[in-house]
Amino acid sequence: MRSLGIILLLPSLVATAACGRDPFALEWIASADTVRLYAISRPEPNVETGFDFGARHAVRIEAPATTSAWDLAVDVEGGRAVFLTPGFFGVDSDAALVELPDENFDDIEEAPEDDDVYIEDQAVPVNLGSLYVVRTRRLRSNYGQLCNHYAKLVPLDVDRVERTVVFVFDTNGICNSRKMQPDIFP
Repeated sequence: MRSLGIILLLPSLVATAACGRDPFALEWIASADTVRLYAISRPEPNVETGFDFGARHAVRIEAPATTSAWDLAVDVEGGRAVFLTPGFFGVDSDAALVELPDENFDDIEEAPEDDDVYIEDQAVPVNLGSLYVVRTRRLRSNYGQLCNHYAKLVPLDVDRVERTVVFVFDTNGICNSRKMQPDIFP
């Protein structure tokens, strides 16, 4: 039975290879989405104040220094919305971000290689329409390797009364790949 599966799989591998594509290459498929986060300093519990870019979902952060299963949180400092990483709270994490105000969500090709430009332990002001690149905390890949993922986001709305931030994002799910655009195949 196993040899039948290989025989059935072989034509598709040959066809894929004939098209110039590596059948074992990992591909990033664009899947931008939008999320709303609440300020971590809001008094009510059980609101989504953080975001896990690896899993692509908002999380509730009840005590920031006790968990690191998130990459970015939102708060308000001096009346202004800010992004916070686990490092801001003293949590050991690779999660960091950099603002690239001259870049565009649809046009950025690669996350910055210089790790020194990423902010790990300071509040970063939320600027509407500005592009940010996020480096995630270390995540375990499907193959057991620890790696970072890179994501891009653009804040769309800041509600100072409700103390929320809405942003569009997309995450490259390929370990350590700094590409910010998926490959387009003909």
